[in-house]
Amino acid sequence: MVTVIDFLVELGASVLEMFRIIAVDVAAGGPIALVSSLLGALVIAFSVGFVGYLVFGALVRELGVPFPSPGRGPREAPPRR
Repeated sequence: MVTVIDFLVELGASVLEMFRIIAVDVAAGGPIALVSSLLGALVIAFSVGFVGYLVFGALVRELGVPFPSPGRGPREAPPRR
């Protein structure tokens, strides 16, 4: 039977092996492969970071922290005549 610790150890080893395969076998295959790997990693990092930013903002707002809304300032009183 596999325990949670065994699963986490195997997951960590697999992630390290994935990085080794990408760095040694794929990226070292030539300059186009290196640029392609770096651009792919950049796109994925930006996507994950942006979604994480949105999720963090949604969770903080759910906890009751008020955020300023752009374009929705206090209403101005009508001018007196």
